[in-house]
Amino acid sequence: MAGGADRAVICPGSRSTPLALGLLRHPRMRVRMHYDERSAAYFALGWARARRRPTVVLATSGTAVANFLPAVVEAHYSHVPLVLLTADRPPELWDAGAAQTIHQVGIFGPHVKWAASLPTPADHDALARHGALAGRRAAETARTGPAGPVHLNVPLREPLVPVFGGDAGRAVHPPEVFGGPPPAAVPAGLAERLEGSGPGILVAGASDLKDAWPALKALSVALGWPILADPLSNLRTVADPDGRIISRYDLLLRGPARTVLTPAVAVRFGAPPTSKVLNTWLESIPTWVVDPEGGFRDPTLGAVAFWTGGPPAAAPAAAVRDGRWLARWQAAERLADDALRSALGEIGAAAPGFEGLWYPRLEAPWARGLAVMVGNSMPVRDLDSFFGRAAGGPRFWGNRGAMGIDGVLSTGLGLAAEGQRVLVILGDLSFFHDQNGLLAARLGRLDATVVVVHNDGGGIFSFLPQRALDPGTFETLFGTPHGLDFEGTARTYGLPFRRVTHVDELEAAVRATLGQPGTHLVEWRVLPRDDNVRRHDEVAQAVARAVTAEAVGDAVV
Repeated sequence: MAGGADRAVICPGSRSTPLALGLLRHPRMRVRMHYDERSAAYFALGWARARRRPTVVLATSGTAVANFLPAVVEAHYSHVPLVLLTADRPPELWDAGAAQTIHQVGIFGPHVKWAASLPTPADHDALARHGALAGRRAAETARTGPAGPVHLNVPLREPLVPVFGGDAGRAVHPPEVFGGPPPAAVPAGLAERLEGSGPGILVAGASDLKDAWPALKALSVALGWPILADPLSNLRTVADPDGRIISRYDLLLRGPARTVLTPAVAVRFGAPPTSKVLNTWLESIPTWVVDPEGGFRDPTLGAVAFWTGGPPAAAPAAAVRDGRWLARWQAAERLADDALRSALGEIGAAAPGFEGLWYPRLEAPWARGLAVMVGNSMPVRDLDSFFGRAAGGPRFWGNRGAMGIDGVLSTGLGLAAEGQRVLVILGDLSFFHDQNGLLAARLGRLDATVVVVHNDGGGIFSFLPQRALDPGTFETLFGTPHGLDFEGTARTYGLPFRRVTHVDELEAAVRATLGQPGTHLVEWRVLPRDDNVRRHDEVAQAVARAVTAEAVGDAVV
C-alpha cells in the first residue's frame, strides 16, 4: 500500500462494507478483525508501534467512530501513525434522523494531524484519483514527523456490496511522494553548543531511544555527563561497559545525595520521563529539550531552549573535562543499587507479595529480548524504580502519551500481531477496562502473557495527597475496591489461567508460558495497598541512609 499502510484492523458493520471488502481483497494488505472499536483502535496502535509504520483501523458509522477517541488521543500524544477510516451516511442523511448517523466530520478535533471527508463515490475518474491521493496523503501524513493519527471519513450510499471487476475495479495509482529523513535524535552541533555550560546531565525520557544510543553515548563522552535513562527509553538494556547509564535516579533524588548531584544544566531527549521526582527536580534546573519526534513537550513550562537541529547559534569555548562529575553519579548509582537490592532481599523474605520484587526479575537472562508492555499507574512507576540495567534485556513499551489506564492490554496484543511474544503487565483496574481486548488474542492466536497485578483497586492513589482523606471517603472515591477475580474472564475467552501470591510463583508461571503458544493470563495477588506504600517507603529510606552526600564524595575520592 502507498505510504507503507499495509496492515488494517477491521471492525464489523454494514455501512463500512465497501471499505472492508476493499481492504480484505487487497493483495498486499494484512487484515485482522476486532469486534470492539475501542479495543480495536488500541490494538492498531500497538501494531503500528511495533512496525513504526501506519496501521489502518476501520469502523462503521455512528457511535462506533466515537469509540476510537481514547486511542486516537494516545496516538496523538505518543506520536504513533494511525489511519482512521470511518464509514458514514451520505450528506443527505445527516441531521435527518437516520440511524447510526452522527457528526463524524471533525469528531477527533485537534487530536489528528489531518482530517478529510471524501466525496460520496461515483463512477468518475477525477473522484477515483482524488480517493487515491487522499489515501496516499493520509499514510504519508501519519508517518512523517511528528507521526500521529489522521482521519478519513467516507460517506457511502447504498448499495453497500460493490461489484468487483471490470471498470469498477480498475487500479488507480497514487502519486509518488518524496521527502527528507526524520530529524536526528541527537542533532549535529549539540555538543559544541553545550560546551562551557558546567556539569550537566542527559535525560533519556519515555521515548524509545535505543537506536540513538551510539549518538547519545558519543555526546556523553564528549561532555563527560551521565545519562539518566527512563526504562521506556530502552537504554537500560544496551551494552554500557563504561557505566554512563544511570537507572537509580528516582530513589537517589528522594534523599540527601541530591544536593551533590544537582547539575548546572540538563538536556532531555524525547518525552518527559516517568518519574515524578525527576520531573519535579528538573523544574529547578535550566533544561534544554531535544524532541526527535518533532514535538514541544515540556509540561513543566520551564525549558530554556528547544533544539530542533541545524547548526548551533554559537559555540562557547571548550571546557576542561572534569571526570569527577560523572564519577560522582556512578558512585551514587552503585551505592543506591546495593542498598536497593539489600532492602528488597529483606522485604522478599517477609512479604513476597510486594509489587516491587517483580521488576528486578526482568533483568535475568530468561527475559532477554522479551517485548514487555507496561501499564500506567503503578507498574510503569515500579519498573522505573526497581528495574536496573541488563544488557540485551527486554524491550519496554508503554502508553505514555496520554498516560491513561485504558487500552493497555489491546496495545500490548497489537505489539504481538507481528509474531513476537509480548509480556503485558498491568493493574487490575486497567485490565478491567480492557477485558474485551482478549478476544483479539483468541481470534488472532497471539502469543502473549498477561500479568494482572491485583491489589483490588487503585493502588496509585495511596501515594497521592488524596490518601489524607478519611478512610471511608478515600476507599469510595479512590481506593475503589471491586472484589473481582479474573479466572472467569479467562474461562470466557478460553485462555489458560493461573493465580499466584508469591513472586517466585509469578516468575515460574511467566517463564512456563514463554515456550507455549497462545495467550496466558496470570493473576498476581499482591500486598494490600497500605502495606505496599510502607514497603516502598522502606526501600526509599534504605537508599537514603546509604547514599549520603558524604558517602558519594568518599566513593569518588
